[in-house]
Amino acid sequence: SVVAVAIAASVFLWVARPLATPATVVAVAGQQVVDGELLLLAGDVTVEVDGQVCVSVEPPPGGERAIPPHPQEGTMNRTTVLAALSGSVVTIAVYEGSAVVRAGDDAPPLTLRAGEQHVVPGKPARQGPDPDRDVASTSAPSASSQAQTIRTLRTELADVKAELAELQVENAFNRGQLEAHQGRPALWPDTVAEKYTEAFLHEQITDRLVDVPNISLDRMDCTEYPCLVVVRSMSDADAWDEEIEAAFRGLSQDQYADDASVNVNNSEFNHNGYVERYAIMAVSAESDTTEAVSARLDYRMDDLVDTLGAEVRERGDASAATQP
Repeated sequence: SVVAVAIAASVFLWVARPLATPATVVAVAGQQVVDGELLLLAGDVTVEVDGQVCVSVEPPPGGERAIPPHPQEGTMNRTTVLAALSGSVVTIAVYEGSAVVRAGDDAPPLTLRAGEQHVVPGKPARQGPDPDRDVASTSAPSASSQAQTIRTLRTELADVKAELAELQVENAFNRGQLEAHQGRPALWPDTVAEKYTEAFLHEQITDRLVDVPNISLDRMDCTEYPCLVVVRSMSDADAWDEEIEAAFRGLSQDQYADDASVNVNNSEFNHNGYVERYAIMAVSAESDTTEAVSARLDYRMDDLVDTLGAEVRERGDASAATQP
């Protein structure tokens, strides 16, 4: 079961999604709008809701004192709230759908349809009267007052829906902006030649780097198409990037002739004198390298460069911390 708690005299909207067993909502003092298929408990009154219903709970004198001034969900059990609101005046107004009202064990159930309302008179509070409270305040609200309340709540609900619509438009715009910057994730083609697969690339790169000094395979990212291959150079030579390009060039000439698109990014990171050098290669079939795939590949490479740079900074700081 679900217990909903709000401060006295508040207005909130509870939306229940269809479940095998309807959710149970415990009303508190004030006005509440509930929506969905659920069981609403309001003091001594039980309401089976199937639609949208406004419930107003007016506690008996001193009844709300049993509820902490700033209750939080989960801090009190259902029995505590129901006992505190026992004897409340409960007004039920059906906006949409229907509601079955049960007021006590002996009272017959009353079915309300859209546009109808019903007031369950209150009873004296079990803990005795409150001399500081005007007893007349427990009388049932007038029909005109309830009608005004319904109009007010409907206006507030319309405002909330309008604000939600604006947020949905803003969210769609932001998604579009993000997609324009990052591109859409590039799914792997239904069929792809073996030479573009992770296993083939890993085998080819490792075999070719066995006899190449100071260069090693660092990582591969094949979560999207095409794979990104990252190699690291431990060389201090100014031409370190040419050594890597020579290794990649041999692979390109042997395996990827005129039917492939090859992209290479060389990056040197220097963080307070701590230096690391990397090259990122991506190879894809020319026929699969669409404009969308190319745009996404540019983002993936830039993002990987940023990741490598952040890792170098961390290792550089750790190295500096160990220096005397």
